[in-house]
Parts: sequence; structure tokens; C-alpha cells
Amino acid sequence: LYAANAKAFAEGDVHVGGGWARGGRIILNKEGATFANAFHLAGRGNSHTTDSAPQKGRLYQNYRKGALSFAKNATVSGPVELVEETRITAADEVKGTISGVVSGDRLQIYKPFADYDAGVVALTAANTYTGGTEVVSATLELGTGSGAGTGKVMLDNATLQFANATPVTFANAIEGTGKVRLCGAGVDFTG
Repeated sequence: LYAANAKAFAEGDVHVGGGWARGGRIILNKEGATFANAFHLAGRGNSHTTDSAPQKGRLYQNYRKGALSFAKNATVSGPVELVEETRITAADEVKGTISGVVSGDRLQIYKPFADYDAGVVALTAANTYTGGTEVVSATLELGTGSGAGTGKVMLDNATLQFANATPVTFANAIEGTGKVRLCGAGVDFTG
């Protein structure tokens, strides 16, 4: 479902159904729009499989689209509940911001297409999700010390970027390969 304006969902909650190989998908496609709805997200979006050998039943690597996908610079200001493990993506040269509190299960930030660079997913609230965070070939920007909820942050050829306005403590463990970039005030790493 493409949301081409900030009132696309009226004032109600937005629910995206799960399913690991497939599932629903919301694409925020309005430059500068702020979506104030509450989002309830599950799964990784409508990934596609192939039935041809030798990749029978495997996911195409260039379809990592996400249950919530930022196609333009936009903001979700309402709360976001991760009903189950959920994938969020941002297109090349796009910064998708979630300023509402993210709660629930595990979060994945992925590069949406194999042939293009990933954008930035920015989490600016003190989030409460508990399943940890996986960032794959993408950039996750945090605005607070608790921006990544609880649990470890796994980087896979990815960037964890801090853009906090004041000094913060970051208690999550960071594992994997990639970069940690400090773009704001100081960060005290205790994880």
C-alpha cells in the first residue's frame, strides 16, 4: 500500500500483517510528510520467492522491502508496535524518521534493494522494544541512548550512527561488522 500523503490513513491505527516470507507492506511515499497514526507492524514485507532451480524456495536478495518502507524523506510520529520480528527499510538517499516510541519485538533495518545503496532509518525516541536490533547493509541513526531498545545491536556491513543532541549512555552490546559513527554529542558505551 502506497501512502502518498500524510492523511492516507485518516486518523485510525495502521496494521501490517506478518508472515516471514510474505506479508503486508506500507510504503511512505510523500516527501516531508508526517504520519501521526499508530503503526502495528509484523514481518518483512512482500519478499518474493522463486520456484526455479537452483534457488527454489529461496528469497530473491534484491527484494528486502520491509513491512514499513520509506520511499521519501518522511516521519512516523505515532507509536510503532513491533508485533513480531519486523523489517523497516529506507530507499537510497532517503531518511525515514520514527519519532514515536517503538515497542514490542525484534527490529531489522535492511537495505531494500541489492542494486542500490540504502538510506537512513532514524529512531529519535527512547524506545522500549526488547528483541534486539539487526542492521544489514544499511544505516540506523539513534537520537537517544535507549533508541535501540534493549538487546544487542547486530551489524552486518552496516552503520550505527548517533545523532544525539546531548551526551547519552548506550548500554546495548554492539556486535558484527560495520561502523559506529558519532554525529552528535558524546556517547558513553557501557554494553
